[in-house]
Amino acid sequence: MEPPRGEDTPEDQAVKKRLEAVAKAFELLERNPDFPSVQVRIHDREQEIEKSTPEGAGERLSDPRFEYCISLLDLGGEEYLPLVVDLESHKAIQR
Repeated sequence: MEPPRGEDTPEDQAVKKRLEAVAKAFELLERNPDFPSVQVRIHDREQEIEKSTPEGAGERLSDPRFEYCISLLDLGGEEYLPLVVDLESHKAIQR
């Protein structure tokens, strides 16, 4: 049975709530004066990863694709972590 049109399902509401929490966390990180330099480093490192992307990384569900995606996630974590400098930013990224 489909929900009535115009009403969000509980799953839709949960997704919206999660996206709002992520947006708020990024707003907090963006206030850090080091945020622009982190964005530049992420861009530069992403370019390096792109250049060294192995064959088969474009193939869905392949090991090279998995490694490529994990390297991008690691990159983001490594670069954004130094922006977590107080309890407020710590709580924001935990959500």
